[in-house]
Amino acid sequence: MTKGTKSWVVIVGMIICGLIFSCTITYPFNNDNALYAYMADLALNGHLPYIGSWDQNFPGIVAVHAVQILVSGRSPLAFRIFDIALQLTGSFLLIKIGERLYDIRAGMLAAVLASLYYVQQGFWMSGERDTYVSIMLLAAFYFALDKRKPLLVGILCSLAFLFRPTYAPYEAIFGAWFIIRFSNTKREGWGTQPLQLGVSPPRQWRHTQFGKFVIGTTILPIAVILLYASNSGLKDFWEATILFNLKVYGGSGASFSFWEPVRFYAISLIALAIGVFYLWKKEEPVIYLWSALFAVSVLSLIMLYRHSVYHYHPAMTMFILMSSVGWIYLADLCGKKFAIIRIALPICIAIFFLAQTFRGNTIQAVLLDIANGRINSLEGAYERYEPSPDFGWKVQTEVGDYLRAHTNANDTVQMFGPYSYPQYRAGLLTASRFQTLHAITMRGANDTLQTFQKEWRTEYLRDMQSVRPKYFIVCDAPEAFRQYYGGRLGHEILKQDFQELGVWLDANYSAETKIGAFTLYRSR
Repeated sequence: MTKGTKSWVVIVGMIICGLIFSCTITYPFNNDNALYAYMADLALNGHLPYIGSWDQNFPGIVAVHAVQILVSGRSPLAFRIFDIALQLTGSFLLIKIGERLYDIRAGMLAAVLASLYYVQQGFWMSGERDTYVSIMLLAAFYFALDKRKPLLVGILCSLAFLFRPTYAPYEAIFGAWFIIRFSNTKREGWGTQPLQLGVSPPRQWRHTQFGKFVIGTTILPIAVILLYASNSGLKDFWEATILFNLKVYGGSGASFSFWEPVRFYAISLIALAIGVFYLWKKEEPVIYLWSALFAVSVLSLIMLYRHSVYHYHPAMTMFILMSSVGWIYLADLCGKKFAIIRIALPICIAIFFLAQTFRGNTIQAVLLDIANGRINSLEGAYERYEPSPDFGWKVQTEVGDYLRAHTNANDTVQMFGPYSYPQYRAGLLTASRFQTLHAITMRGANDTLQTFQKEWRTEYLRDMQSVRPKYFIVCDAPEAFRQYYGGRLGHEILKQDFQELGVWLDANYSAETKIGAFTLYRSR
């Protein structure tokens, strides 16, 4: 295949992936998207995460939303377009890696299957931080295969860590890989471009290259530490991202079925085994690197015991990559007798997963209704994904619009519930950095609050008393969050749990309106 032909194949592949990803334009913000968009909006206005807003996760995802807001704006549509551009970066990397490991057909198949997987998992997959970790992982894997750009690989590893600390072992894996690759080129197959076959590289050169990797892994975490140290926020960062996760959020609790999100991909285990066999014979060290990265991705999934669909993404991306190599190798083996199989088998595999992606789920119904004219706006599509009359997309939009119509630019509001989109839509500041209930209400063992959570409650009440937000919004939904909040929601928390706040609210605010499960209290 000529260079020009390969370029056209890549372009066609990117167009196909783009069309698949474009289905996500019909998605609204999910609750996580809205939370991180609001935190990013606050950060762009000088309120850093953990100091001016709160979440228990590391700050990498907030940075993505901040860049997105600056580049394309604040709407869900702007975010989806930005996300599609990032996901297409992952598609391009899969094409290049597949070509490196086998040929461009393997890369094309991997890119198409990965884009279908992304869409098949629904709007709770879209825009989640693990999907961006997958892009970093692919880029690091691509460059590390031929011991290129150790500084960049290190930076990508540190970025993955800043999105989720359970991916920290990537740094150890790539570090070990570079140590071996930079210290020994004697064995054929341990480098497609060895310095000189049979001769170890000079020690100074090896140390320099590995030093670049180490610098890459440390520069961003050090920058984050210095940022928070200079803003007197290290204690806030530590309590939110470390103590809260260790003592409250992590451990055990309700979780989704482990196999349900990936059961459609069981057939690809055959292709995975074939792909591993092929590369074991062709380029054994690559299997060591791939296996270690896949194992760490699965380990992260297991450690994140809730098994949300996005937790699977890095592991499934590596799985799809290797299985695509296997499918194409199998097609070539069968194609020795019938040449048509070399093309027919990959097409059949793609069609099979295309059918699995759109069969009987919400996005299929939304796309059919758009085609039939029953949905003629994005807002109409958004409501299909979050249809609840208590807390769905339409309700949260109405709350945000009501706040925007009844406040001024410098007013503050406080949400007493798990949602962030109304404040984000209204463009209003939160009165307390605890813009949702997780920090001050989520329980550890035996329905207890930690000492630092009691301190946060004191801070929260003090902020309410001093700032006196124009609106205090109490949300009595969703029922699923009772498991996190000690079996209580909204008004029940104010009456039975955080009673001091309930007394303050009754003394200083009056209920003005109720929209779905949201009761809006206005300062008297």
